[in-house]
Amino acid sequence: WGVGVLPHKPLSNFWGIKIHTIGCNKMKKQTLKKLILILIIFITILNCGIKKTSRKKKDIENFPDMIQTNYRHYIYKNAKRYLYAKIGHAEFYEKLKTIDCVDLEAKIYDSDGELTTIIHSDNGVVDKKEKKILFTGNVVFELLENETKLYSEEIELDYKNNKLITDKDVLIDKEDGSYIKATSMESDIKLEATNFENMDVKYFYDEDEDETTD
Repeated sequence: WGVGVLPHKPLSNFWGIKIHTIGCNKMKKQTLKKLILILIIFITILNCGIKKTSRKKKDIENFPDMIQTNYRHYIYKNAKRYLYAKIGHAEFYEKLKTIDCVDLEAKIYDSDGELTTIIHSDNGVVDKKEKKILFTGNVVFELLENETKLYSEEIELDYKNNKLITDKDVLIDKEDGSYIKATSMESDIKLEATNFENMDVKYFYDEDEDETTD
């Protein structure tokens, strides 16, 4: 009757259970691969969306809150006018508390209200939070008292700490032909002390000043 044959072979072999199991494993592997592929595509799309969102946020942050031409900017120290600036084109960023400037002319006054310095530059950034002004592009400082001009491509005026700083090449010359060249400069305006790096000096003086009369 064949009843005694059944124990010698696995029951699953007779009913194809093992074969069906193998088929299920293949299907599971294929399904898993599909799921992984879908997941990768989803993550890629999500990352692209995040990058686009980040770019949009960045663009929004970089977009000025206000633009003004022929803007006038004033800075006061100890209730007295310290700086007056004429700006051809100004872009205001309220969150950063900065003003990007194009075509900048600034005038600095002493505590007595006397004009001491005139500054010209192609561009600039007024940082109201840090209390600094960065002048860039064909920067010229004209010091009226000693008939001296200072030239550089970038100079930072730290009006909170009374400092003038640049790590760019700087040239200071006088009308008599005297000059100072340096690769960087840091000046304490209040103490009238200046440090130069790699300084080259050419100085003219009147010999008559050293002569004494009997």
